[in-house]
Amino acid sequence: MSFETALALFANAMSLVAVVVTVRQAVDANRHNRLSVQPNVRIDVMQDPNKGVRVILRNTGLGPAVIRSLSIEVAGARRVPGRPVELVNWIFGDDFPDNSVAWTLDPGDAIAQGERYVLLKCPVVESRDVEAGGAESGVERAWTDDEIMERIVAARLTVSYESMYGDKRTVAMRNPFT
Repeated sequence: MSFETALALFANAMSLVAVVVTVRQAVDANRHNRLSVQPNVRIDVMQDPNKGVRVILRNTGLGPAVIRSLSIEVAGARRVPGRPVELVNWIFGDDFPDNSVAWTLDPGDAIAQGERYVLLKCPVVESRDVEAGGAESGVERAWTDDEIMERIVAARLTVSYESMYGDKRTVAMRNPFT
């Protein structure tokens, strides 16, 4: 074998090693990127004396969380709210709290890193308002914060989402009292 032939074989071998190392680095970089961009959606139920009861979706991870589905289970029946009013009606029935506001997320909507999204907001009801209301007075039923919390905790809210790399996850609302 001549020197030129040996040198050509050595150069080809080095080129092949360089390609293998480059591909390996690209695979490692992709794995690192997938691990470093992981949204983490939480469902928080908050009871505040000034703001009432709120159900909040919060992305505490890195990168956007792309919503795939949002469902609620009440008394064993699973439903997917198409309109915000359905969310309130399924939790509270026909006599839901006055001034309650609800929002829903559609598949494909995203929650950015660090963003909070309020799904349900029920305002504060003063105890004297509860005592003053009722069927006898002709005023619609008033709900206390404790009654609202009871209904929300009895419902099971589930959100399925994915990262921008397509990694799928599901989170369910936890009981805030446990």
